[in-house]
Amino acid sequence: MSGDATDTVSATERKKHLLILKKLKDPALFFGWVAGLLALSALLWGLCRPLTASYLMHAVNRTLMTTGQAVVLSGVLPHPPVRGPMGIWYTIKDSSDVMCIFTIMHDGILLPCGARIVDESTVQEIFPVGNHARQVFSRLSEGTVNLYAARIENSVSQWSKK
Repeated sequence: MSGDATDTVSATERKKHLLILKKLKDPALFFGWVAGLLALSALLWGLCRPLTASYLMHAVNRTLMTTGQAVVLSGVLPHPPVRGPMGIWYTIKDSSDVMCIFTIMHDGILLPCGARIVDESTVQEIFPVGNHARQVFSRLSEGTVNLYAARIENSVSQWSKK
């Protein structure tokens, strides 16, 4: 009889385990899908960044030509290993200067801008890249532009120290 009691207890424990597994199955599958999608998007982001940087360089060069600036971007620099504004760094043809192409958020609108860095740590100018950005850039406060300039200068000075 004692064998029947252990079988009954183990059967009820099995039922409890099955209920727990049934309850955890759907959230586990959902979590697996989300984790897989995040891993896939991170992989695609990492693999597509050089292509995106190349397309952006050509688009910025066309925009700079139409605005009459004599700056031509020539190559992509690796992202600095320090915290700073998220953007893509380029070398300037026939110059030792570099340029960072980044975005400024203003009233819910992303404004693509470029910052020319001279003397390895000084932002010479921040200018809008694109027609719409030129229209909205004049409405930016000087403090916002100076904030971005200071952040870029800080990241470049930390980058050059390493």
